[in-house]
Amino acid sequence: DKDLTTADGVVDAVNYEISYRRSEMSDTWNEYLQLTLQKVNERYAKSLLLHLSKHADRYWTPKELKGELQIDLSIDKIQQRLVQLSEGDLIDRGVSDIQFKGLSDGTLNLILRNRFEEEIAGFVPDLKQEFHKQVDSLTMENRKLRGLLNNLSGKLAEHQLASAFRSRKRFALSLFFPDVTDTTRLSITQV
Repeated sequence: DKDLTTADGVVDAVNYEISYRRSEMSDTWNEYLQLTLQKVNERYAKSLLLHLSKHADRYWTPKELKGELQIDLSIDKIQQRLVQLSEGDLIDRGVSDIQFKGLSDGTLNLILRNRFEEEIAGFVPDLKQEFHKQVDSLTMENRKLRGLLNNLSGKLAEHQLASAFRSRKRFALSLFFPDVTDTTRLSITQV
């Protein structure tokens, strides 16, 4: 019963898949999360996972994470937790042994925020409102790009016509504009 033809329908569908524990997407990620977090068995694992997922654009070292998250563990213990999270396919490892980063999968980030942000950061994220803002932003960007495309299309058409008038004695406008039904051949003196 998902309506993907409207922005509201898409927001509702995505919100359902992220927020409802029995949805296919949420349930699939839950399997990974539960198995890996039980293996790690550490209260900082969720914080590490959420932080790396939120900042998946860069690699982090255990030392940086210790300072950033105020973790009361040794750097070696943090690294062990990070290795376990990477073995569970919840984070990526870098070139060196001490580089870790969150997956660039946006759905995992949303699942983690939905499940752990209240516990870790003390507030419930309003994902539905964030989805609406993102759709509005994408709609504005789309309008802007369409306007730019229309402007460039007009300039290109002007350039093609100017070039045709300079290089040809006669031609029909229907050559450039398929919707023009008048096939009268024009010359520059007639224009």
